Amino acid sequence: MFPKRKTLIFQDSFQLTNFLIKKWKEIANESISKNNRFVAALSGGKTPVEFYCRLSGINDFDIWQKTHIFLTDERYVPYDDPRSNLGMIRKNILDYISIPDENIHPMGTYNSDINLSCELYENHIRQFFELEDRCVPSFDFVLLGIGDDGHVASLFPWGKEVHEIDDLVTFSQPEYLDTKRMSMTLAVINNARHVVVLVTGNKKAEIIKKVIEEKEENSFLPATKVAPRNGELLFLLDNPAASKLSYGERFSHDGQAISI
Repeated sequence: MFPKRKTLIFQDSFQLTNFLIKKWKEIANESISKNNRFVAALSGGKTPVEFYCRLSGINDFDIWQKTHIFLTDERYVPYDDPRSNLGMIRKNILDYISIPDENIHPMGTYNSDINLSCELYENHIRQFFELEDRCVPSFDFVLLGIGDDGHVASLFPWGKEVHEIDDLVTFSQPEYLDTKRMSMTLAVINNARHVVVLVTGNKKAEIIKKVIEEKEENSFLPATKVAPRNGELLFLLDNPAASKLSYGERFSHDGQAISI
């Protein structure tokens, strides 16, 4: 069902991040060579912080000048709010690289009407990709995490936004959240060339088992619906996150195991 899905397990987050940085460079160089730009959508949360910090050490002027950064999702708070995904990404990577300001594409959180903000961001995406009506953009790279409840980006279980097929950007506010959230829809995520799901820590072991090995029984989880139509889906796990998977701990000399 997923001919282009792979799961890679690493002994620790350092090994995982080494691999992901190499992967980022490969996709960036390939995209720039082909289209003269590299377009990525990044997520927030704690999990990608190590990756972002180490990615900021890439001193490649040519790559950063042709890289465009979008957000997969955003909390509906000011950019200087500690909860802001953009704020976190700026603090850990954007402030340290030579990327032009116009290459950073934040989700607007300054309007009182979140519906309007979603519409404006969708229009911005359509203009950037020069899309005709009802066409869906193809990002070169999308980075996701998985919440304990199985959400990806800001698409939550049982939310109607999970089933959105017409819009590129939507919003949600489950009762247990303290703020509304904007999010790219699965239509956008599943049209990307490369989707990487980054998961670390033993607290995520149970949800990873449900998403990877018990997908059919847990089809209501948004994470089980991440399935690029023509692209690559890559799960990157450290050993604690993979600890409940049935194929267990198998590592090669560089600390990496591949399961399909």
